[in-house]
Amino acid sequence: MKPWMRRLPDETEPERNNRLARTCCWCGRQDADFPSSDAHESGCARRPDHGRRKAAPEPDTSSEEVP
Repeated sequence: MKPWMRRLPDETEPERNNRLARTCCWCGRQDADFPSSDAHESGCARRPDHGRRKAAPEPDTSSEEVP
């Protein structure tokens, strides 16, 4: 759990949930509303690359000796 995800000592569970809905899960940036936060989170620089992993390179067999 990232530090900003923990409930603060003086906040209720609904307040925590509202705060987390406005917080980027990659960098912890807080925005005033959910749409702004969602737009930032989609393009956050700390967001890991998505998609399939790159395939392992094919072994180079051109230099092998042929009996």
